[in-house]
Amino acid sequence: MTEEEYVFVMTVLNNMETKYSDINYKSELLKEEGNKLFKDNNLEAAFEKYNETLSIDPCNVNALINRSIILQKQNQIKSAMKDCLNGLEIEPSNLKLYKRLAYLNQETNPELSLKYVKKGLLIDESDKTLNDMLNLSKMSNKNTDILNNSDFTGSIDDLLKDINTEDLSKMFGSVINKFKK
Repeated sequence: MTEEEYVFVMTVLNNMETKYSDINYKSELLKEEGNKLFKDNNLEAAFEKYNETLSIDPCNVNALINRSIILQKQNQIKSAMKDCLNGLEIEPSNLKLYKRLAYLNQETNPELSLKYVKKGLLIDESDKTLNDMLNLSKMSNKNTDILNNSDFTGSIDDLLKDINTEDLSKMFGSVINKFKK
């Protein structure tokens, strides 16, 4: 490479670095504005700021995470998951993304939720939130096993056969009276 070519390449690289710094700076400012709006519970405006952030810097994972929270609050779970999955493509070791995905899948797909919990724990095995989610999952599985156990079901049947309407009325009072009408 000639000296002239070297100078040219270095000039281009310096210009690219400067432009990237400007983009990164603008992106962070917009994200911070979105965060402030979010804290003020102005979710629509915050959502727009995160969109602006991502239009300038599509790799801003924190903006994707924050936008996914708003999408979840708007009950747009699939879109919230998509933002998190896009974030994982950019930062595969971002613990917040695994937490969000575990949380978003907790009710509709517990197995997938558990998968994200375990992947997150591979990154940080001491993370309290993920460990709590793992323990909750284990407890839930034990409760399901207990409820599916025929001995347990049989003992409930035995208890219920000795309870009459009067006993139920004492236990559940007003609820049963509504059904008697």
